[in-house]
Amino acid sequence: MGAQLSNQSSFTYQRREPEKTLLYSALASGVESWLAERKEDTSKTPLPEFVEKEFRGFLRCGLLQYGFVVLECPGCKTNLPVAYSCKFRGFCPSCGAKRQAETVSHLMDNVLPKAPFRQWVTTFPYQLRFWMATNRGLTNAVHKIVSKEIMAFYERQAQDRGIDAALHGGSTFI
Repeated sequence: MGAQLSNQSSFTYQRREPEKTLLYSALASGVESWLAERKEDTSKTPLPEFVEKEFRGFLRCGLLQYGFVVLECPGCKTNLPVAYSCKFRGFCPSCGAKRQAETVSHLMDNVLPKAPFRQWVTTFPYQLRFWMATNRGLTNAVHKIVSKEIMAFYERQAQDRGIDAALHGGSTFI
């Protein structure tokens, strides 16, 4: 189906078909039995509720039978169904990518100064990651330590260059 954008460039809309991906078929074929087995196994820590929500949301994301909106192309007057998305960012590659792109755009346009800056990515051993994912207090404590050390690093760098009153700041995404 053809459609026109307001800037007169043309494109062909094609619905994203998550049900045809390998990830979707692998998850759809086994998630219910895996979740049931996991609930029954008392030797393991129960899954956090958000994990089950993410899985179920992903299996509904982009599928017309779970809801859609009909949009009309202003150029050709074609009606196009656009499926609802799950809006989860932890597991769904489509929604995660969309949220990431929106966040980067907002940061670049409205938050970050027109000045040089650096990006730091911190990662932790798997055992600590899972513990932090379910314990907000631990995550906050670790975040404070990491942020303090990064800021101290930049303060030392500034002092070594003769800058005594350097301003620093940061944005964190967990």
